[in-house]
Amino acid sequence: MFVAAGILILAIPFVCMSFAMTTTSAEKKDLAAWPSLTSDDGSPNLEYLSEAGDWFDDHFAFRNELVDLDATIKKTLFGTSATDNVVVGDGGWLYYAGTLKDYQCTHLMTDHGIRNAAHNLSLAQEYVESQGSSLIVVVPPDKSTLYPQNMPYYEVAGEGQSNLDRLVPALSAEGVSYVDLSSALSAAGGTLYFERDSHWTNAGALVAYNAILDAAGTSHETYANAAKGTDDTHVGDIDEMLTPLSATAESQPSWEAASDWSYTNDASDVTDGFITTSSDVRGANGRLLMFRDSFGNALLPFMAANYADATFSKRVPYDIAGGMEDEPDLVVIERTERHLSSFASDPAYVPAPERQGLSVLRTVCSETTLDVSQNGPYYVLQGTYDDACEAYGENVYLRLTSPDGTSRTYEAYRVSTGDETAGDADSASSATGAEEKTDDGYRAYLSSDVLESTENLKVDVLIGSGTSLTCIYDVTL
Repeated sequence: MFVAAGILILAIPFVCMSFAMTTTSAEKKDLAAWPSLTSDDGSPNLEYLSEAGDWFDDHFAFRNELVDLDATIKKTLFGTSATDNVVVGDGGWLYYAGTLKDYQCTHLMTDHGIRNAAHNLSLAQEYVESQGSSLIVVVPPDKSTLYPQNMPYYEVAGEGQSNLDRLVPALSAEGVSYVDLSSALSAAGGTLYFERDSHWTNAGALVAYNAILDAAGTSHETYANAAKGTDDTHVGDIDEMLTPLSATAESQPSWEAASDWSYTNDASDVTDGFITTSSDVRGANGRLLMFRDSFGNALLPFMAANYADATFSKRVPYDIAGGMEDEPDLVVIERTERHLSSFASDPAYVPAPERQGLSVLRTVCSETTLDVSQNGPYYVLQGTYDDACEAYGENVYLRLTSPDGTSRTYEAYRVSTGDETAGDADSASSATGAEEKTDDGYRAYLSSDVLESTENLKVDVLIGSGTSLTCIYDVTL
């Protein structure tokens, strides 16, 4: 009887497939397709049985319910997670496992990579300011950075400094306008992140909004005396990862005044990748250009209500040059702590700045490479240089000599390639792909306005610091 009962229970997911087959995944993954008997070349598919097993694993009856039940039991009774993407913390708190490398100070960017990131942001800021606007960079801290007290005991915090700890002084050294949201959120007190979501609440976004516009010197509604309500509808992203069918909503404050704005493009939700807005607030003025990730979802309503017109983009690399055509008064770059390496690997689209008064002291042989391609309105000149050339400095320049002998020199971005820079699900993927890791890369965007053609163009790759440079590569295209 025991064996028969066991067989019957195990047979239920198969027998019930005729009317309760799983057709969608609560885990937000693609379900396996039924395999073909033949391969693409017409030969027999030798993996047919294995692929059929994969199909059954994804489609058996009540699969989503059993996945949810398994996760609930493990979380409630044992305080453990049924998925590698979620860390079950104390007191019902959940953390995104993708932030563990920051919390434990593992897989850190190199010091060179940190300097690359800061320098690239300084070049972006230089361009924005040359167009008569100002730029502010903000980094929402990981939930485990701001609220480590609820992390489980077995996930031990790392020693030393995180990427964010090291990036902040590098930004200061480069003169980048950076607003410290970690300090602002800590000073505000209270719980400003959801317990079962990786993001801040509306209250946390409000702190960030005030900190950004205070730093920008922009007059704005602080919402200190605005009517406040409660939103009980938010379901956490981590909660849905762990228990997709039984995730429960959390409460957060809401401000009706922050809804006084309208979409002006075909966007319909703050999670959309590209959004333009218009404020409905009487007297609202100014233009905003904001590059953001999913932390910007809650921040967007506050910013949109404050500016007469605003553009919000999740696309990476950031198209700052394209956005400047609308002549924004303020450009904001918001990037969460766990994706800081993208500043080094995916620098923004801005034309490389021309440099004057540089002198070349010497020419050396090196393993430097150069690749030239076209990307929209830009010629992209990029490559890597021999790490032995770091002895001459870290700034990289390209001297372009046209067939008539005219030379102009431009400063390139300093690029780290092969870093783990995968963005949010609604962001573009990293342009670096699966390249070999190196911090000795460079990239320059040159518009057709300054480079009509690359034919018979002589390119010298220069490296150095200050005004004295070393030529490490030269080629005529």
